Amino acid sequence: MKPFKRFFAINAFMFLLLVLLLFYGCVSGPIVIVTQPVEKDLGSSIAVLKAGAGEVDITPPPGLSLFGYSREAASKAVGYWTRLKSRAIVFEYFDSHRKKTRRLALVQLDLGAVSGLLHRQVAQRLAYLGFSPGDILLAASHTHGAPGGYFGAAFYNLFASGKKGFYPQLVSFLSQRIAKSVVMACDDLAPARIAAGKIRVPGLSRGPDR
Repeated sequence: MKPFKRFFAINAFMFLLLVLLLFYGCVSGPIVIVTQPVEKDLGSSIAVLKAGAGEVDITPPPGLSLFGYSREAASKAVGYWTRLKSRAIVFEYFDSHRKKTRRLALVQLDLGAVSGLLHRQVAQRLAYLGFSPGDILLAASHTHGAPGGYFGAAFYNLFASGKKGFYPQLVSFLSQRIAKSVVMACDDLAPARIAAGKIRVPGLSRGPDR
């Protein structure tokens, strides 16, 4: 019975810990209200696919806590080795189901993780260009050379950085810079085509060469 009791005690403890972490992460975050404006109607005049790209530097000043560092390592982190970027690709196309022109933004970010709060603020800034929140995809490279403290839940602002804290100015800075990369991509829109291809890389590819 002793192994069974030990197993039960360990699992009960882990379950309780998980519940506490979920509760803390959901209810103790900073209260930041983001009002989402109605996105601009682009009409239905477009008949061809368009695409554009944009890149913006999103490196903040050094001194902020870095994402994913322990408290001990945080004291040794004093800056950035490389610049952080926001790289956006925008597609403009005609949605035959909705009978209207739509835009889709795919954005790669040199950040440790994507924040829901950050996404909402980016969407707020881009509504005038026809983007709804569902038209914007933010994907982080999970670099540990980026700052923390821009999440909408205190759990991540406390445990995902070497130093705890939430920085609203950082959220504003990042959302403005990320939105700018999407704006640049919109300015770069031109007729485009989507194609697929494949290539064999010697020493890396597997399978028959067809």
